Amino acid sequence: MNIHPAMKSFSLLACFSAALLLSGCGGSDSSDDTVNPPVVQNQKPQVSISGDKSVEEGKSLKLTAQATDADGSIASYAWSIKSGPTFDLGINNASEFSFTAPDVDADKNLVLSVLVTDNQGATASADYAITIKRKVSTVTITGLITDKPLANATITAKVGDEEFAATSDANGVYSVTLTVDESAQNTLVQLYGIGDNANNPEVEFYSQLNSVSVLLSAAGEDAVLNKDELFGVNVTNVSTAEYALFTRAGQIPTNEQELAIARLAIDAQEKLTLAALIKIVVDSDDNTFVLPEGVTSTFDLVDDVKTSSEFIIQVNQVDPTLIDKTIEEIKKDDTLVDNGSLPLAGQYLITSPQYYGAKSTQLDLNQDGTGTLTGETKVAITWVQAADGFVTLNSVSPLVNILSGSCSINNTFIDNCRYQAINHKFRILAEDKTSRSIEWFYKEQVIDINLNQVVQETATNSLMTMIDKNQTLTVSAADIEGSWYIDDLIQNNGQLFAGQFVFQNDGSGELFFTDGSVSLAFQWQLVANRLEILGDTFTHQLWLFKDINKGYQFSSNVITQDAQSVLTRTGLMIKQEDVFLNVNSAVGRWSIDLGFKVPGNYGDLDFYDDGSMTINLQLNRDSWGLKSGELVRDRFYHPDLGLVGKCPATYQCQLARTVVHKLLAVDGDNYLVTRNWFENDNPIDDSNNWTNGVYTGPTGLTFVSNDVLSYLYTPTQGVAEFAGYWLYGLNLYTVEQGVVNTRSFNEVYVTGQPTQYNIYAKEWGAGDAVGTYKVKQGQLQTTIANQTYFYEIKAFDRNFLTVCRFTAGGSCAAGETVKLYLNKEMAITDATTPVAQSHPLDGTWYDPTIPEFILILQNGKWIQVEFAVDDLGTADEFPGYEIGNFTWDQASGSFSVDILEDTNGVLGYDSDLTHTITVAGDNLTIMASDGEVLNLKRVISASNSLVGGYTGGDISNNRFFATVMLNEGVVVELEHEVGNFGIRASNYTHNATTGYFTWTPFVDQIADSSSDAIVRSQGDRLLWKDNNEFGAMKRTSVTTTQPYFNEASVLGSYNLLANGQNVPFSLQSGGNMLLGSGVDAIAYQWRMEQGQLLVNEITPDTGTESAGFIFSPTALNGTGFDIKLFSWDQPVAAGNDPVNHDFIDASIQKVSQNKILLNTVRPKHAVQL
Repeated sequence: MNIHPAMKSFSLLACFSAALLLSGCGGSDSSDDTVNPPVVQNQKPQVSISGDKSVEEGKSLKLTAQATDADGSIASYAWSIKSGPTFDLGINNASEFSFTAPDVDADKNLVLSVLVTDNQGATASADYAITIKRKVSTVTITGLITDKPLANATITAKVGDEEFAATSDANGVYSVTLTVDESAQNTLVQLYGIGDNANNPEVEFYSQLNSVSVLLSAAGEDAVLNKDELFGVNVTNVSTAEYALFTRAGQIPTNEQELAIARLAIDAQEKLTLAALIKIVVDSDDNTFVLPEGVTSTFDLVDDVKTSSEFIIQVNQVDPTLIDKTIEEIKKDDTLVDNGSLPLAGQYLITSPQYYGAKSTQLDLNQDGTGTLTGETKVAITWVQAADGFVTLNSVSPLVNILSGSCSINNTFIDNCRYQAINHKFRILAEDKTSRSIEWFYKEQVIDINLNQVVQETATNSLMTMIDKNQTLTVSAADIEGSWYIDDLIQNNGQLFAGQFVFQNDGSGELFFTDGSVSLAFQWQLVANRLEILGDTFTHQLWLFKDINKGYQFSSNVITQDAQSVLTRTGLMIKQEDVFLNVNSAVGRWSIDLGFKVPGNYGDLDFYDDGSMTINLQLNRDSWGLKSGELVRDRFYHPDLGLVGKCPATYQCQLARTVVHKLLAVDGDNYLVTRNWFENDNPIDDSNNWTNGVYTGPTGLTFVSNDVLSYLYTPTQGVAEFAGYWLYGLNLYTVEQGVVNTRSFNEVYVTGQPTQYNIYAKEWGAGDAVGTYKVKQGQLQTTIANQTYFYEIKAFDRNFLTVCRFTAGGSCAAGETVKLYLNKEMAITDATTPVAQSHPLDGTWYDPTIPEFILILQNGKWIQVEFAVDDLGTADEFPGYEIGNFTWDQASGSFSVDILEDTNGVLGYDSDLTHTITVAGDNLTIMASDGEVLNLKRVISASNSLVGGYTGGDISNNRFFATVMLNEGVVVELEHEVGNFGIRASNYTHNATTGYFTWTPFVDQIADSSSDAIVRSQGDRLLWKDNNEFGAMKRTSVTTTQPYFNEASVLGSYNLLANGQNVPFSLQSGGNMLLGSGVDAIAYQWRMEQGQLLVNEITPDTGTESAGFIFSPTALNGTGFDIKLFSWDQPVAAGNDPVNHDFIDASIQKVSQNKILLNTVRPKHAVQL
């Protein structure tokens, strides 16, 4: 038996004690008994932890483990994290443990554990809870939400993902306290304000502030930030306009550097104009101006160019002075504008960043009150800032802005003028460390150089951006190395040219005139944030202040070697990329609307694949083509023809002008190009230089000018809405009752000044005005002979605009569709071509109170179908049809039918009686001589486009089929093709979304096995597909003006644009079609039915039973059509499962045979296109 040693000792002790009293204890007292020594048990160590209970993130904390062992010593320590944030513990095997608290975004609990082990391996542990406190910064922002003070507005300060909210008081004052983590020190703060729903629901204001650290520094010791310390705490229409311009640029600043760069590009005039639009809406107590339809807030009004531009037109047509007056109010309101407090001494560019074509002025202000002003000349100045904030610049001599050129003053032509400015001053309206918004004042003088006298003096003021040269963009040498085209840096005979500058990585370079005539060597260097180009006779100093992705907008000094001349230049510098134009990328619309004074200032160019072009929709006398990847426009002259774009083969013309567009870079939808002009300045129009139609005079083109431009490119030509700038100079033609009328828009359109313009009845504005017009929100409004019409564009063709015309209070949907011709010859042709009219009786008719029969009247045919006879099976009344030819005298109503076929017995037309028919809209009345009257309704529905009667085949030769969809959920069919005659009446269901159509016959003489199909209603056409069969039918009464394909002219090559993909296809004679290009092209067969293009794949892929398309045109679109594309890719045995069928919007464009297509894919089912 095993006895625990302790128990054994106890037993022995008990016996020994008893022996003192008794003589023994239960056993022998033999001397052979032994006693074992006691075994000692190891005791566990004891441990506890001491130290601080909290620590701030990023700071160090020391803990001490006090450990003891009663029967030994402590051999080791091991510290660990039991719960809470994880981090590297570092050295963690001693009694003292130090660590740096990790970064946290909120106060966190951390539990550390220490495990101690004694010299015999026994262990003990202890836990210690610590709070890691977040390091925070606190600043209170106090400001105003105003345009006029807005009470009860909600202001939210956003710092990254954190938001802090406050509500403004009755005076628009708010105060919001930000408590943010140290990690957010470099995060920008955005203020966002919305008006209360009761009074200002449309208000959505923003103010983009600097980073938290900048705000803390500006707030100072009291940590309260007000507008005197940072003006942006006022959340206003002005700060909202600035933020809108940030978002328009495509990227909202996220840090201080991005914010500084973004503010460099803010144009003062643009900002205050947008601010004025907001103020006009918010301050419009009488609701004269409200947010346009579809615009949800004041920010939504100004965050894109199109919406704000349309609203500017709307305001100007009510009051052309209102925007300027509102800007004046803003400039006088010290809660909206900041007169500045930063030191003024420095070097500045005064410019309009919105326009790369705008001139700049340079201003240097020294601490001692001296400085310089540089334009076309450089003049010394003194300057002083008055108590009212105005800074006055005094110069000894005028600042020249334009050295020389002709001018017209008070209708007097002067051949040699100089423009100069005196009496400069400015005041600050907003400022930050990079730039200021200023109002710039001066007097402009026009000097007659020949007489050396002032012939005109005009006081001028404008809103400009004043950029600190030291805060402009900083670039690296690697950014600059390469080939660049820089605008306006070359001057010759007073004219400015662009040049090609090649920057080598060793600091050398070479300048090429873009006409290739001259090259010059130069050196280049970067000095701080300035690019310097050093030639033998000049130095260019360029400051880059706007990054446009593929280059920069700059302002520069041009300094001659002797420093006698210092000039200021502005423009674009674009880095040459390895890009070239092909036909596919050249055809379309090129619009100069990025950075120029007026959209379309140079005209919107439409290039067509036949080599023709238009400028602002007017057929231009240039032809175009591609040479070495450059777009070249040519114009020719012949005495018999005048100026023409293309010389007929039977003539020998002389080249009069060439314009070359060289593509430099592509930035999204923008083409950055250099444009070179060459003119034939020889006397090619002198008859003495022509002999028998052949030019014999001097030849050769002379380089005239060039520039660097940015075009907005779209692959489709034309316009979608009216705009004043392209109407200017345009002749439109209308056809009224066979007469062609001219409508000439020949006055320069300046938005809002005046509010309307004259229309002339003779081309190019000759004669007296016959009416007036204005443009508003894309609509043209004309008033001629006291009749006012509104026009909206529905479709564009290079020869005409399809528009809807309606009167005041009407709508486009209810208006009439007319054409405004751009091509007079087409107008004349259409005026003399009769328009085909449908017969007044054409349509499908029935009695909705007794839906037992339907009647189709079309193309002189009587087709009547009885499908629900009361006494089925009687000898003389049964389901069937009758077909005949009808005649009708519209004046008397007399009507008769020559029945050709009758299968419904006595039902239907009774030739023994006489009949009259009258029709009024959708109501048809048949009166028989026996007194019976049938009142029939047209089968049509405003809510269900499927309802109606449709026919297919050749109805004139009685080889056709007809389908009638009734509102009652009944479909009636008549098959009357070779060897297949009969009717079927069924109850049907139709899913308008998927097109899935099922039917259950209750009368069936056709007896085919189908019971479902895919059916689509498309205007006046019904498109259907049943397993391997598909087709199109035509509505019996026309309800739309949709276009149709013409089999005679459909042959050719096309681009199909569907689901963002561009797929080529060609329609060939014999019904052959290729879809795709190269080895991926797929062979199809095509046919035409009812003006619809029907296509099926000849050899479907393995596992595919049927694949095909129906192209259904919906509108004309340039050289092609907008279409509905009905497509399918039906697997074997899948039947008419809707999942394998699609019905999408698409378009096709006819292209020339040599057109190169981009982004082609192997086309199959429409979902894949």
